[in-house]
Amino acid sequence: MKWFTPLSFEHLRLPVLSYAHRILSIGSCFADEMGNLLKDAKFSVMNNPFGVLFNPVSLRKTYSTAMQAEGSAWEAGILQVAEDLYVHYDCHSKIFGTSAQALMNNLESTAAALRAWQPDVILLTLGTSIVYEHRTLRTIVANCHKQPASLFHKRTLSLPEIMDALNGLYALWQGAQAWIVTVSPVRHIKDGLVENQYSKSLLRVAVEQWQQQHANIYYFPSYEIMIDELRDYRFYAEDLVHPSPQAIHYIWDLFCAHCLDESSQVLYAQWQKLSRQLSHRPLFPHTAQNRQRLQRLLADLQALAAQLPLQEEIAHVKCLLEGNA
Repeated sequence: MKWFTPLSFEHLRLPVLSYAHRILSIGSCFADEMGNLLKDAKFSVMNNPFGVLFNPVSLRKTYSTAMQAEGSAWEAGILQVAEDLYVHYDCHSKIFGTSAQALMNNLESTAAALRAWQPDVILLTLGTSIVYEHRTLRTIVANCHKQPASLFHKRTLSLPEIMDALNGLYALWQGAQAWIVTVSPVRHIKDGLVENQYSKSLLRVAVEQWQQQHANIYYFPSYEIMIDELRDYRFYAEDLVHPSPQAIHYIWDLFCAHCLDESSQVLYAQWQKLSRQLSHRPLFPHTAQNRQRLQRLLADLQALAAQLPLQEEIAHVKCLLEGNA
């Protein structure tokens, strides 16, 4: 007897994703996880260019500023957190500068790269509908950057606010073929268990309404997989908040099975096989047997390179062969 009830995907409209697509992954830390897995699988991905952003209003605000090339709009949110460290209230701390001008340069170059990307598919992961409003700036921030709590007012977004933010995001990439939207399986228990569940529920209702407005919006149930199929605490990391690597890969496998087209699944399986060989560390690397293995691996990589970007891997194997000559 199985210890879980498998989630049915039969009623879900899911898109067909292929290696030909350019993908933009944005949103919470789960968007980072999925974006990194897509990169590892050799898809063309831009992953969270402005870092982890949890709530839909901040996502809309940050990406609207970036896509509309409103450089001066960044100035209001600049924050100096150390003598030579500047961050921005609308971005994760991965976007920083050693001066206000250096931060502005970083923001503008990141925005320019985003505008040039022109994604075919957008993977959007919503983390929470709980937000923090800066009392002085009178705006919702994406990141409090460990500033005093007294500076912020905490509240939950209304459903109309969430819908307005989602529609604002949609307007930025109207040429995208598909949006794959998911609610993050990461539990925001610092907000409280009841509050977290209410927050996630609002996001799920909003996405359902959003789907009814646009035929190219699809929902992938990562949150439901986590709380139902993987509800045991052994599938959580030590903090009991984030999914464990095992849980992430379980969700990833379901994503591949239901979102990748048949040819991409075959191609991904071929790459996985070669990737495992690349990670193999032989006990006796100097032997003729290992050299023959590397030569076979090189030939397989060169054959697959017509379909996937494997230049770095090919160069690495060539370097190993030269060292084993």
